[in-house]
Amino acid sequence: MKRILYLTQYYASADQPGASRHYQHIRYLMARGYDVTLITSYVKNRLRVIPPEYKGIKIAKEKEGDLTIYKTYAYPNYGRDFRTRMLNYLSFMFYSFIAGLKAPACDLVFASSPSLFVGLTGYLLSLVRRVPFVLEVRDLWPETAIVMGALRSPFMIKRSFALAHMLYRKAVRIVAVTEGIRQGIIKAGIPPEKILFVPNGVDDDLFTSLPEGARERIRREYGWGDRFVAIYAGTLARSDGLFAIVRAAASFVDNKDLLVVFLGDGEVKPELMALTEELQLHNVMFIPSQPKRSVPDYISAADVCLMPVKRDGFFSMTLPNKIFDYMAGARAVIAAVPPGETQSLVEKANAGVVIPPEDEVALSAALLDMRDNPQARLALGQNGRQYVMQHYLRSTLASYLANGLEAVLQNGKGRFRHGIQTQQL
Repeated sequence: MKRILYLTQYYASADQPGASRHYQHIRYLMARGYDVTLITSYVKNRLRVIPPEYKGIKIAKEKEGDLTIYKTYAYPNYGRDFRTRMLNYLSFMFYSFIAGLKAPACDLVFASSPSLFVGLTGYLLSLVRRVPFVLEVRDLWPETAIVMGALRSPFMIKRSFALAHMLYRKAVRIVAVTEGIRQGIIKAGIPPEKILFVPNGVDDDLFTSLPEGARERIRREYGWGDRFVAIYAGTLARSDGLFAIVRAAASFVDNKDLLVVFLGDGEVKPELMALTEELQLHNVMFIPSQPKRSVPDYISAADVCLMPVKRDGFFSMTLPNKIFDYMAGARAVIAAVPPGETQSLVEKANAGVVIPPEDEVALSAALLDMRDNPQARLALGQNGRQYVMQHYLRSTLASYLANGLEAVLQNGKGRFRHGIQTQQL
């Protein structure tokens, strides 16, 4: 049996809020005959607290069905500042390394960023275990940290780039989740044939069929009635340009039939709620994070889905999980994004409209146009669902990952056979 040590700081099971890429990929690998041991943190990115059951525990060993999980401490009280972020990353690096030493023998170490320090842990464990190291790059670091304002020191930026390039070189295989990330790694001097493109996608078990009766139930539960509802479902992060949504809501406050809903938690939620209160808006609603399996219900209850990012060219290379959930849920998308991968996906699928990021005037106009054209809106939603179900099923994408890992294992420790082609969608 092939054994994988799988490292990621953030992991969400089917019953937890958050992206389920790791859950789906691990389950697929186990179905393919892999014995997977997972190392993650019990401190969630959204809540940033230590759950009561882990108080005083640095490393906990648990079972989730057949999956063995080591859950470790990571400094919880971090914000945008460099010091607390580093405390979070370095504490997870330390305890995940210790957990990796305790874990059973493996044939391959797979580490998924962010952050870079997860990759460094994976590389160090691969040296100790004398097995190949595979790095998954879900965000380009340190580029993302620079854009987010978390990394400003020229010295630390230089050292971070050096660390990233070292990990790219040491990894036997690199997995990129967007084409922009793949190109960024190539620009760092890495041969294209070393990189496997495995994008985010649709969770088969969540969206194979659309939920029946959920729309009426959710609308009744939250008192939405017959109002036109625009939803943002995901982490309320500073990188998502969410304040423009609140400002847009202020512009149509007199339209009693239009409601904006934020579904999720995150670092800017208190600020968004404060702005909503300051503007005395009654057409904005906040709902806490829900288990991943409940997200399709909320999407089906909405009329349109919002996909915003900050006004920065860096986000041209992003392709977030939520865009696939929106499209699989058969809802038209308003994508406030720069020219790039998300724009290309929405336009190729004819699944919605693309507007400039952080432009509340354009967003207000798009919302009113969607409200006033229900037939066109429904057609866009159906177009999006058909496209992602055909091209972005998670089970298919997971097979690309499994094939890439098997190629590494077949070639022996530390050797990489060139010529394994990037999967094209």
